[in-house]
Amino acid sequence: MSKHSIQLEKFNLEQGHSFRVEDQFRLSDFYFWHFHPELELVYISADCGIRHVGTHKSEYHNGDLVLIGSDIPHLNFDYRQEDDYEMIVVHMVSDFYDQLNYSSQELKPISELLKKSGHGISFSSEVKKQVGIMLTELTQLAGFARFTHLLNILNSLAQDQEYELLHKLPYQKKYIWKEQHRLNDLYAYIDANYMNTISLEDASSICHLSKEAFCRYFKKATNQTFIQFLNGYRIAQAKRQMMSTDSLSDIAFATGFESLAYFSRVFKRMTGENPSSYRHKMING
Repeated sequence: MSKHSIQLEKFNLEQGHSFRVEDQFRLSDFYFWHFHPELELVYISADCGIRHVGTHKSEYHNGDLVLIGSDIPHLNFDYRQEDDYEMIVVHMVSDFYDQLNYSSQELKPISELLKKSGHGISFSSEVKKQVGIMLTELTQLAGFARFTHLLNILNSLAQDQEYELLHKLPYQKKYIWKEQHRLNDLYAYIDANYMNTISLEDASSICHLSKEAFCRYFKKATNQTFIQFLNGYRIAQAKRQMMSTDSLSDIAFATGFESLAYFSRVFKRMTGENPSSYRHKMING
């Protein structure tokens, strides 16, 4: 796998099995922007990190617990993690909820939850803590006990009253693999070069399009202009550096902004507060 591996991820579920559990891999050194038809439930215990699911980009704190629907592209949640962490991922076949009995009132909350996975769902702190423990227990089980424990986990998620939908509407897969690959190549380029000047000409050449065609293509694919997306990516990286002792000016330049004033304007527009207030809150709680 290359450092910027981009791919359709394929799993070999055991014959007759509807899900798999994985807790042994580490991808922190890789920018792994990928998608797959399986639904994914991912838990990570890291203090903070990047949550990039579909067109949603944000930073998580005190771990994360997210349910991702079929074919929604996403970045590995442990990207650039340097501290020790636990990460558990459950992959369920895309028709997992079709295998549940819709006529059963007991299973209806789970079915409704899995339908919402097309938005991408982030869960509240209390549920995250509870389900993190349950997922650790899941890795120790097998057979029928593992299946019923997964249902218990999904039922606990379905009871969360403070979950967040990561997209207002279900994420729509708009492009065939060739088109998705083109966009993914651009994401990898941004990840490797966001600290430098990136022009529209640079971006359009990565996608092998004219500047005008690229702007239309990117807006249709992400519902954002390229500059909006690039600034959002840079702000996400700047947030990660707020806990350091670097000055705000150094952070601004390190994340690709040409001036502290422009960085501050973009930061406030995207977060609703200025960088110094955000940093104070991060450090002092």
